[in-house]
Amino acid sequence: MREAEFTRKLLRALRSHAALKDAVIYKISDRFSAGIPDFYVFVRAGHPVSKPHSSWWEIKVAPRQLTALQAHYINKLYPISYVISRVDARNHFISGDPMAFNFDELVESVVTRCIDA
Repeated sequence: MREAEFTRKLLRALRSHAALKDAVIYKISDRFSAGIPDFYVFVRAGHPVSKPHSSWWEIKVAPRQLTALQAHYINKLYPISYVISRVDARNHFISGDPMAFNFDELVESVVTRCIDA
């Protein structure tokens, strides 16, 4: 599965998730945003958290890796930035954490990180 296809599938799952129903999930895609993460999630005050916050997400499907510019922005956005790496249908990693997820578990982990960011 290519990155664009995987990103569309993940964004569709996140946008339809009940816990993120009031969140703003924005895909960043224009020719001027080189290096900026692929999408961000903004959770408003009044959600199960006490204040509004954002998390930034970059998607990589093996064997692709972060470019130097992407790594620069991910580091500048730390600790609210994450990299999702997809190795195959069962192996997904979030910011290098050695976890294997099926797709549904990956979605739940992303939702949890968006809410707890």
